Amino acid sequence: LSCTLTHIPMTRIDEDPARVAADHKTFGCKYIGIGMGPNCVSSDEDLEATVAVVKKAYPEFKKAGALFMYHNHDGEFTKTASGKFRLLELADRTSSEELGFTLDTYWVQHGGASIVEVLEALKGRIPCVHVKDYCVVPKREIRMAPVGRGNINFEKIASLCEDFGTEYIYVEQDNCYGEDPFECMKESYLYLNSIGLY
Repeated sequence: LSCTLTHIPMTRIDEDPARVAADHKTFGCKYIGIGMGPNCVSSDEDLEATVAVVKKAYPEFKKAGALFMYHNHDGEFTKTASGKFRLLELADRTSSEELGFTLDTYWVQHGGASIVEVLEALKGRIPCVHVKDYCVVPKREIRMAPVGRGNINFEKIASLCEDFGTEYIYVEQDNCYGEDPFECMKESYLYLNSIGLY
């Protein structure tokens, strides 16, 4: 197994970006990711704080041959006063050399945005994608699901990822709701294999 992407607390990156970069160089990981920004960049203040940390970390990450990666949830699909999703505002406020994106398909859908439109808007900045499906079960409960079981169009997403140079697609299912996680992972793998991935 190799380590290709991490989730590091934003506070640790802010406090000592050089050490974080050195640690990643030690285990050969070029994508330094955060699992969640301050409050999912769901306010202007959170956006400003995140941009500041990205700018501070960039020189050290660049020296190490690494890229800062931002993983979205649903809060980034709140809008600024100008009507733009905060995730896309974050992209506008940083360069592709300073920040890449680990796009999480489930959370884009849960945030009410079009996954395809967000992929297209971030073209060239998405080396990593997290895939899990989005389904509605009885009593109108929304759940995470193995890839291919829900309502996300992964064939289109896979095609765009290939066109846009995505390097890694990770299956990530936070909750299996009592099902065997290894069986869920197998189901996702077999589905992705059936559409030409892996």
